[in-house]
Amino acid sequence: AAPADRPRDTPRGRGGVRGAGSVPAALHPLLTHRRAQGFRVELIDVAQIDDVWSFGQVDPAAIRRCMQHAAATWPRAPEALILVGDGTSDPHNYVGRNNANHIPSYLALVDPWLGETACEPCVGLRAAGGS
Repeated sequence: AAPADRPRDTPRGRGGVRGAGSVPAALHPLLTHRRAQGFRVELIDVAQIDDVWSFGQVDPAAIRRCMQHAAATWPRAPEALILVGDGTSDPHNYVGRNNANHIPSYLALVDPWLGETACEPCVGLRAAGGS
């Protein structure tokens, strides 16, 4: 991506939307609504974040690193992040269900018997300690 297209160089705003590929038509009313409320919405493609923050590898930590960078360096840190797209706890399709994995999931061990589940709040944590 050209430097101006990289997530770390996007115009500074109050919120971000991350989706896979083109923005679904169903998302446009939300974007219009948030802009009408005074939010500055930035659309950042999954591939851009992965290219810049995880060397092109699909990694949920890339979203966190991008948001940490934005919070630390943008004149106005993002207040919200909307993740758009499917994710799965089985990105390598070991179970054979062929689930889409547009948004990679942080997995958190929630129970010794039930195992792991997706942890959306983990994406937005600003520091390793959880703050």
